[in-house]
Amino acid sequence: MAKTAWGPKPAEGAPEWSGFSLNVPSINFVLSNNDVYDYKLPYSIPAAPRCARIHPMLYCCDVYCCPCLPKADKLTFMDVVDQHTGHQVRYRAKKKCCFVPRILTFLDGQYIGYVARTMRCFNRCLTCCEDFRSKPVLQLGLHDKDGNQLARIDRNGKGSCLWCKCGFPMKCTGCCFTCCTWSCLMRPSFSMPLAGCLDCDPVCCECCVRGDRTCCSVFDQPCCCIGLPLAACSCWWCTPGCEIKHFENVSTIKFQDFDVLDAKSKEPVGLLQSQFRGNYPSMYTHNQDIAFKVNGNTTNGLLGTLLSAVATGMTYPMGDAEPTFAGLKAQPQGTSPGYSGFVECDWAPQMKQLLGLDGGKAKLREDLVVGDDMVFGTRVNGTQ
Repeated sequence: MAKTAWGPKPAEGAPEWSGFSLNVPSINFVLSNNDVYDYKLPYSIPAAPRCARIHPMLYCCDVYCCPCLPKADKLTFMDVVDQHTGHQVRYRAKKKCCFVPRILTFLDGQYIGYVARTMRCFNRCLTCCEDFRSKPVLQLGLHDKDGNQLARIDRNGKGSCLWCKCGFPMKCTGCCFTCCTWSCLMRPSFSMPLAGCLDCDPVCCECCVRGDRTCCSVFDQPCCCIGLPLAACSCWWCTPGCEIKHFENVSTIKFQDFDVLDAKSKEPVGLLQSQFRGNYPSMYTHNQDIAFKVNGNTTNGLLGTLLSAVATGMTYPMGDAEPTFAGLKAQPQGTSPGYSGFVECDWAPQMKQLLGLDGGKAKLREDLVVGDDMVFGTRVNGTQ
């Protein structure tokens, strides 16, 4: 039975793509109207050598001049097709020298836009300045077919490598009444000098951005006091103690939420959630560091189709060693605890807010369940 004739989707995108759910193991998209787009391999794949693809007469160059070049045996694109209507979406990974990697999106053969880490003049230096000032840093941009940025996905800035704070405890410590204290922490980012020269994007002052490892730190040192700033005399002796330890807890799910913001107004226009499944002993195992399912929701079909390219770039390598957008980092309020289920907190104000010691209502209930939204950790590596 022949299929009915149909016309291609408009280049502005189909409205049903405003919401989708990507099942990574089965490689299919389920749209907001329950349409299913399944992964499809092309019927024929050309196996011509590199030079012969330019012109058939250059085949001798492949045989005699370039025999050591590896053959392009990996596809850089992925097609998903609706088996009932025949509509098709293609995602093609594209890499150029001195350009950031991007994924081009085609709807029924029509180019509708691309997703990439937006290229700026001295991009890494601008990112370094944004990190130093704790400003939102652009991670990914969604662009239309004319190159105009429609939406973006940001992360929080890391901040400067030097952190200083003054305190006024107004209390007695040993033989001293402390009026004012100071704390200082040095946490630079360790990087090579003039890093990024190989990909034409050098950065010179990345060491001024806050890193993950502390170089040196001093906390609560008295700078204005009355008396002798010495520790009080004390005696210590060994006494038996009892430690309460919880059994290990294994979680089989974690997630990351990414806010999609409008490029001009910075207002939310969509949400992308990646869900991960842990490898608890079962008959099915997979790479638990790659998303198991990705859900997206936007305000229109064009953004939804481009957002599906983000989901594809986060999960499938498409001819590369790792997924194109594997390094996307969610904000702390959109990051769940890991598979262990435990969250570490090193900041006293957060613990006081959790236990209600700051004068407000405690967020930790009597049954040891956090009853309200709470973010632990820093503004970069925090956990909700």
